[in-house]
Amino acid sequence: MFKVKTKRFFRTLVVFAVLLCITALPVLALTGQVTTASDALNVRSGPGTNFQSVAKLQKGSTVTILEQVKADPGDTSGCPNWYKISATVSGKSVTGYAASRYITVQTETQPDPNTPPDEKIYTYPEAYRPYLKDLVAKHPNWVFTFYDTGLDWNDVMAYETASGMLGRNVVSPSSPESYRYKDPKTGKYWKSAEGWYQASDQVVAYYMDPRNSMTESSIFQFELLSYNASVHTLSGVEAILKGSFMENKRITDDSGKQITYAQAIMDAARISSASPYYLATKIIQEVSRNGSGSTSGTYVAKNGTSYKGYYNFYNIQATSSTNDPIAQGLAWAKSTSSDPSKNYGRPWTSPYKSIVGGAQWIARNYISVGQDTIYLQKFDVDSSDGKLYAHQYMTNVAGATSEAGIQYRGYVNMDMLEGSFIFSIPTYKNLPANRCRLPGDTSVDPAPIPDRTPDPDLEIDPNAGVTPGPDTKVMGDLSNDGKLTSVDALMVLQASSGLRTLTDAQKKKADANKDGKLTSVDALMVLQASSGLRTLGNVS
Repeated sequence: MFKVKTKRFFRTLVVFAVLLCITALPVLALTGQVTTASDALNVRSGPGTNFQSVAKLQKGSTVTILEQVKADPGDTSGCPNWYKISATVSGKSVTGYAASRYITVQTETQPDPNTPPDEKIYTYPEAYRPYLKDLVAKHPNWVFTFYDTGLDWNDVMAYETASGMLGRNVVSPSSPESYRYKDPKTGKYWKSAEGWYQASDQVVAYYMDPRNSMTESSIFQFELLSYNASVHTLSGVEAILKGSFMENKRITDDSGKQITYAQAIMDAARISSASPYYLATKIIQEVSRNGSGSTSGTYVAKNGTSYKGYYNFYNIQATSSTNDPIAQGLAWAKSTSSDPSKNYGRPWTSPYKSIVGGAQWIARNYISVGQDTIYLQKFDVDSSDGKLYAHQYMTNVAGATSEAGIQYRGYVNMDMLEGSFIFSIPTYKNLPANRCRLPGDTSVDPAPIPDRTPDPDLEIDPNAGVTPGPDTKVMGDLSNDGKLTSVDALMVLQASSGLRTLTDAQKKKADANKDGKLTSVDALMVLQASSGLRTLGNVS
């Protein structure tokens, strides 16, 4: 017997209960709010950018959604669905069309700020609670878990900003000057060979602060990226590819069969164990919806070198700080390694080889070494590979947020937002009391949600739930009954939170991902195995 705080035990039980929770879908009302990044939203006479603008709506404006329609064939926005809306502009009623990606549909009954929050909110880090409150209320079967980086926020900023390394986080040439880092000695902006600027310290802090990404779309940069056959579907990939150069287009697989890009991405997911939704999103983020020289098979480098017949759909090893990143990436796609395990099907002489081989490279070099969210692939604050900060997939400081938006729109198009998504959000020591802001942002932080009352001590039997007798060899079977159930998952979760003491043999069985430590990820894997969503096998 040993003592623990009720608060910690309650946290474990509630998180576990959330993993099992399935509730009814919310009913959407015909109202929405403009959620553009900064510019005003054009209301057009028809569903496409090829129609005349009849009015402009500022961010935050409320609209009435009359119907949803498909984008006109001449539209260039890349948004497959548009809303016919009505709104009041300067006292006058205006009716027209707007891209659905810039309008967030609101529920019939909006959360009352005076209504007590969901019980689950008290299990989350206090600094994050007010930012997650609305998401918890609107999406009750989304699961939020938290990854303790063990890092001090001030140390992280020292490495991720200009003081750590110039070019590690950059902003686009079209960014406002206030977003760029100015060298205090020279008074000049640092600029890469490709024309991108070093991001200012304030902008880096904004995109790294998880509180700024706790919105319905940006939260998807924290989604876990492993392949799940019960969740990921071909139609889901097709929804993400809508409006891109890959929509309904066919390529040849390794057997000579003609398949769609979506089917190729599903093949890549099954082979690499990476989420196909993430892979589809990654391609669009890297080469744009229209494709690029990396996907054309006809690229000629700036120095005249031809890369005809080579492809790099994920822009792997294409560094933005170089003079010709596409050429750099294609040179790698064309090359081979003396170590066959590092070839990933290279040379990539077809789109299919690039899509499948690139997925294996991403899974092996990022997802399998702890960087299993888009956020962690942009900001390397996970030390599972023994390194920090340097192992980052992209230099665009807004890259993770942008990819999350693409993935979110795919889910919206498939009406999948009420799925049981699992998010893993990093935590830091000494995070600023107020969220980090972009230059010029004067918005007000939401009211804090502190713990309600201190909890008394509670005694817990560490052997509760364990069946007497010798340990079985079933991975995850801490109850020793020869099968996996939710009880086993709960016991693993208790052990990862310090609420249960395990023997060395039990620790080996509880470490489902075999990374040498116990975390909520192991508990989730045992829970999935108990539901038939994955196979864990036996302890070797």
